[in-house]
Amino acid sequence: MKKTGYWKGFGSALLLVAMVTALGVTATAASRSIEVEDGIGISINGAKFTPRDADGKKVPVFLYNGTTYAPIRAVCEAAGMEVSYDSATDTVELVTADRVASQKPESSSYITQSRTLNEKLTAAQEKITALDVLARQAKQVTAPHDGYIVEINVKAGDSYDGRTAAIVISAEDGDAVLRADTSKIEKKIDKGTQVTVKRDNDKTLSKKVTDSGVDEEGKRYIDVKLTDKDIGNLGGGAALFSAAVDMTASYRATTSTTLLPASAVRGSGGNRYVYVVNEESNALGQRVLKVKKQDVKVLSEVGSTVSIQDDLSRQRVAYMEDRTISDGSEVMVYGE
Repeated sequence: MKKTGYWKGFGSALLLVAMVTALGVTATAASRSIEVEDGIGISINGAKFTPRDADGKKVPVFLYNGTTYAPIRAVCEAAGMEVSYDSATDTVELVTADRVASQKPESSSYITQSRTLNEKLTAAQEKITALDVLARQAKQVTAPHDGYIVEINVKAGDSYDGRTAAIVISAEDGDAVLRADTSKIEKKIDKGTQVTVKRDNDKTLSKKVTDSGVDEEGKRYIDVKLTDKDIGNLGGGAALFSAAVDMTASYRATTSTTLLPASAVRGSGGNRYVYVVNEESNALGQRVLKVKKQDVKVLSEVGSTVSIQDDLSRQRVAYMEDRTISDGSEVMVYGE
């Protein structure tokens, strides 16, 4: 029984293998007809496209069971792709259009030009941003640091092109300084000399000269440094800049001098003189007053006062007359 059963099983296995082998041979050799929908058209970027094979013959495109069948090489090459076949792996290899373009020699030049244009575009955008910032800043003038206004080059109503400084301020952490032109004063005013600073509103301040010298134009000057408190006492920085300021220097002469009204000292340059009033007798024996011209040396002129080196402390000097006088003219004294 066991032996018979064994052979039955072996026989069944042989039969099964034979049937499978027969079926395989039949499937390989068999062919059948299928129904398809032909006449399917292809459009690429809106243009009608007719696929053809390597020999230029038209290749049909059809629809079967909901799937469209078209020649892959013809369609892909029309779309700019590169198509190849690897027989070793039975693989159709497709390369997209952008990859094909990047592998061409002229593509590197295109990429370089594109990069350069992008860089220029970025630089232009940065300039536009900077100009926008400047445009906003132009609406409001802001000093870069605290300081004092030392020069104003524009006034209301002027057109301003931005090429020159509209307002000049002192250096950062700089001191406020009043400078006076002393070119017309013969006596040199040294550092440390006491001066009185006076504004036109009668505000006064007693200070000392902090510096003296000659500027780039060859004019002598003196500087007086002012503190914030000094500026406040004189009415503020804006008032000092826009209003007249007088500066009077006081110093002690090393030799005897005579102070006279400016109208009493006549002449110009090195030829300065005064008219001294003397009492004399005329031909009739009468006592008369006559003026005598006397040369003097001017030491300095400050405002309406002139300092001369000559000692005229015991002399009467004419300083105001109602008519022209000359050396030897008779005069009458109205007041002394």
